[in-house]
Amino acid sequence: MIDVGEFLGIPNATPETQELVGCEVRVVSDTSIEGYTRIRNGWNRGGAYTVYFFAVFDQPADFHGTWKNDAINQNNLWEWDSGEPAGAYFGYKPKTVGRVIKVKVGISFIGVNKAKHNLKEIPHWSLEKTVADAQNKWNSLLKKVEVEGMAEKQKRIFYTALYHSYLMPVDRTGENPKWNSSKPYYDDFYAIWDTYRTVHPLFTLLTPKRQSEIISSMIDIYEYDGYMPEGRSGNYNGRVQGGTNSDIMLADAMVKGLKDIDYEKGFLAMKKNAEIPPGGTERQEGRGGILKYKELGYVPYNREVSKNIWYDFEPFVYERAGTRTVEYAHCDHALATSLKN
Repeated sequence: MIDVGEFLGIPNATPETQELVGCEVRVVSDTSIEGYTRIRNGWNRGGAYTVYFFAVFDQPADFHGTWKNDAINQNNLWEWDSGEPAGAYFGYKPKTVGRVIKVKVGISFIGVNKAKHNLKEIPHWSLEKTVADAQNKWNSLLKKVEVEGMAEKQKRIFYTALYHSYLMPVDRTGENPKWNSSKPYYDDFYAIWDTYRTVHPLFTLLTPKRQSEIISSMIDIYEYDGYMPEGRSGNYNGRVQGGTNSDIMLADAMVKGLKDIDYEKGFLAMKKNAEIPPGGTERQEGRGGILKYKELGYVPYNREVSKNIWYDFEPFVYERAGTRTVEYAHCDHALATSLKN
């Protein structure tokens, strides 16, 4: 069963719950199914994005069908996008005891054909080889750090944490549906207001090339989307918790001499953060209340507006005024450091 109407979140649980925009599924043959799911909202209250897929099975199905909502359509090949949840299924008669059906699924943010192309990353049907290849790739990274004098349990905790550190942001180079660019593309920055202090300095030490790619991607996002991200998911900037801590990541890279980064363009992105209000998108990017901060030397506080954290920000009235003031000063220091260098 391939349920293209499924998505994360509980309806109406919070203003950031995902919403199904639409989905489509098609039985291509007795060994393959293709389609997409389109979702909006979610953690950063972003716009709609589409995940396409192409699934191939190692044995032909004995029967098939589709469904939409609660209606099952036997032998049907296609459910078109009507905005309702849908899916498709393959059925297999048990020919032997312990019969195993294998499936490979390629995904893409570009289109179904790109998803089918991405299946070439695993050209075989060996689950054991796939697992071994993944383990070897991860171990080539994890072995960069050796620990001594720890019990096995502590080592397991340490390397699990190191593994988790590298799960985001995600390298989606070649899978950017919004613009064409020769620069790397990373998504799922969750979230720079935390990771600039910890994860990214770690990347700078262990995998400087990856850190350079991430920063180049952030500058590219500024060039095409208008602002560097503070958080980003589903190809949309958001949310902002305090300052524009991408400034600090850039300054850190500059003073540590990371290569292959357009620092001049990066400086312009930092300068925009410090001087130009986003104009209605303060929840997603930039610095809310920046004009008042420049005028007064601090971000003002409004008790009534700050009672509701889900409100859409207005140009001069913001929650967390005290922490924003401190973070803006930190980001300004990063900007000054970049100017000096």
